[in-house]
Amino acid sequence: MHTSISTQSVSLPRMPLRDTTCAGATPVTLDDVTHPAMVWAEMRGLKWSTVKMRRMRGYSWRQALEAGRRKSPWMDNWAPVNDAQMRRIDKEHERREARRDPFRR
Repeated sequence: MHTSISTQSVSLPRMPLRDTTCAGATPVTLDDVTHPAMVWAEMRGLKWSTVKMRRMRGYSWRQALEAGRRKSPWMDNWAPVNDAQMRRIDKEHERREARRDPFRR
């Protein structure tokens, strides 16, 4: 028996990092009412691309379909390491403000 291996490369799709299903026809139930996701987006005045991006960022369907803009939480828990770092940040802020208004003293 002779077995040969092909020299062609095979490209496999990467596994998703999380369940981010966001097809427009996906049935979504909110408060015991079910509609396709795209219909929910239209009813709430959202662009479908906005809903898809929210889903890709890990939002639940309820969160993704909430009207209004989102504030990014990525810096919410940031804190300077020490007082020296805080002073350096303050000085940099003062320099930037001085560049904006050269007549400010």
